[in-house]
Amino acid sequence: MTEMPLPGAPTDLIYCRFLLSHLTEPAYVVALWITQLHERGLLLLDEVEYVRTRHPVLDRYQEVVVAYLAHYGNRLEVGSTLDAVDAGSSAIRLSSTVREVRPSTDQVATMFTNNLAVWRNDEFLTGRFTAQGLADLESDLRGLIGSSQRLDAVWGIRQIVFRRNH
Repeated sequence: MTEMPLPGAPTDLIYCRFLLSHLTEPAYVVALWITQLHERGLLLLDEVEYVRTRHPVLDRYQEVVVAYLAHYGNRLEVGSTLDAVDAGSSAIRLSSTVREVRPSTDQVATMFTNNLAVWRNDEFLTGRFTAQGLADLESDLRGLIGSSQRLDAVWGIRQIVFRRNH
């Protein structure tokens, strides 16, 4: 995804969802992807603008994931960075909007539990957070799976469309 040319390029469409927050230079990668489009090809981006939660378990998870990403030079809330991308004369931004998504408690807990299972043994996290703290967080998240409780969790998703000019 960061080595050019992309497989199949040039192409008419590139779509990216929730990936750029895991890259250290997301704006640079967007500029590279634009070069991989045919003339009038589209680049569609869906990335996090903001996450707001009002639940102690979800807030603890957010603290962990933000620290984890920052340690590797990344940022969860990358939407505003992408909104500021200047494509120069090679592309035009057709739209850039933020849509709010309010997932259910079950959806949030399932997603967070799955994410935590993937990276909870990362050396940085195990050095910054206690093993018991991470285990408790996972257990608390699992306890919310299947819950009918409605948590106040809101994602602002930045949706951007670029069209290559030439």
